[in-house]
Amino acid sequence: MIDKKLIVIANYLRDAFTGTPSVHRYYAADNVRYVDIITTPHDDNVTYLGTIGCSNRKMKGQPKTQHEIRVELISAVDAEYTELMAETLSFLTFCLDTDKAFYYPGLIIENAIPPSPLTKIRHIYLCDPFLWEDGLPSIQFEKYPVAFLYALPITNSEMEYQMKNDIKSFEQLLQKDGGIDYNNLRRKSQI
Repeated sequence: MIDKKLIVIANYLRDAFTGTPSVHRYYAADNVRYVDIITTPHDDNVTYLGTIGCSNRKMKGQPKTQHEIRVELISAVDAEYTELMAETLSFLTFCLDTDKAFYYPGLIIENAIPPSPLTKIRHIYLCDPFLWEDGLPSIQFEKYPVAFLYALPITNSEMEYQMKNDIKSFEQLLQKDGGIDYNNLRRKSQI
């Protein structure tokens, strides 16, 4: 049976990413659980990615006093890192199946990016979508809203800085000198 909610999410991301998308299914190690990843390559060599189905998972670490919210994860990387980032987004999705996790803006997930000869960057900082003028507003479904969180790869020193400082200071650091080259996983640290 087709999940109409996922069709709404897929169409929303297709429109937000603009271009010609493709969707691929990624399976967990058990070959049972899966998530679909939409990818849209652009002429500037940047590929936009997003999960379709992360929001099917309830975040077990969400405070009980808060209204339920679900998330989909998005990112944008240079084309050569597309598969690595797709694997990262699927890994983060599968963590919600087993871990008592709660994804929110300002959260760092250590070692989320699999080891790869393509990059030394291993950590993900979840933040509000900054590439879109409207920030990709949540979609309100009958039972809960689905919010979109941007998965931003960060370096070891950037992670250490964020852990010692507040979110505002960290995000100002990332925007310093014209901002980080967010799509380049070989970029130098802002620190």
